[in-house]
Amino acid sequence: TYIVQKISIKTAIALKNVEIKIERTPPSQGISHPSGEVFEYLKIDEGNITSNQTSAVNITFKVSRTWVSENNINTSTISFQRYTDQWSKLATIQVNETSTDLIYIAISPGLSVFAITGESIRLQPQQEESQPQTIPEEQQPQEVKSRTGLLVLLIAITILSFGIVIYILVK
Repeated sequence: TYIVQKISIKTAIALKNVEIKIERTPPSQGISHPSGEVFEYLKIDEGNITSNQTSAVNITFKVSRTWVSENNINTSTISFQRYTDQWSKLATIQVNETSTDLIYIAISPGLSVFAITGESIRLQPQQEESQPQTIPEEQQPQEVKSRTGLLVLLIAITILSFGIVIYILVK
């Protein structure tokens, strides 16, 4: 299946016999890796048109839901990145979806080598169950110390009150 669904090129003048060649390509040697997880590398070349004749290129492409799921990708981070002398993320928006794919449009200033990428959702590592720790009394905040003292005093008064009631009832 084709990843690129449609390419629209905005030009200043009317052109004829324009050719667009799209090919999947492995990462080029000597080129840095783009940020994020890579879904696909593409090389898009033009024929009978020069880059200075284009003002904007809209590229409609799809990303497999299977890849998104297997790589735990946040779909809002999927982007079309363009390589000139470095990778740059292009304006990319999701426009549709099917049961198998997510459909996006990216806006590029021209044609080149591209990478479709997405950022993984970072899961919080499971916290190890730990035993409750007691803080030594000298390190406890003063408020905790005073509450503890008040609680001990209330318990002592309650026990004393029960003792007096029992003494009176037995006598």
